[in-house]
Amino acid sequence: MSTSNPVLEPQPFGVAADRQCIADGLANLVMVVGRIADAIENQNRSMVQALPPEALSYPNAAKFLGVDLPAIKELVRTHKLPYIQYGTQRGRMILVKDLRNFLTKYRQPSGEEMLSRRQRA
Repeated sequence: MSTSNPVLEPQPFGVAADRQCIADGLANLVMVVGRIADAIENQNRSMVQALPPEALSYPNAAKFLGVDLPAIKELVRTHKLPYIQYGTQRGRMILVKDLRNFLTKYRQPSGEEMLSRRQRA
């Protein structure tokens, strides 16, 4: 059984050595470019996930407001909360902007706010 000694193995020289060096460099370059492409793809994926939605389904709108689904349906039915409809009945969505406006409109003042209003009057 013979074991090969890397020191004793013939090494390319001249043009062959130059070609081998270029091939090794290109292989490393391909590997680095691949890692860069993967990093950019992962960054883009996380950026898209980081964007907040513009509209929510009824169940998600209920979670946003902290109420149950029938409450959302009642608010829409009584026109206290506008909605968007695309396509069929199942395509109803509520804009996040409208949910925030609803919260602002129906916000009750705190005791301190009521007291300061009385003092100003």
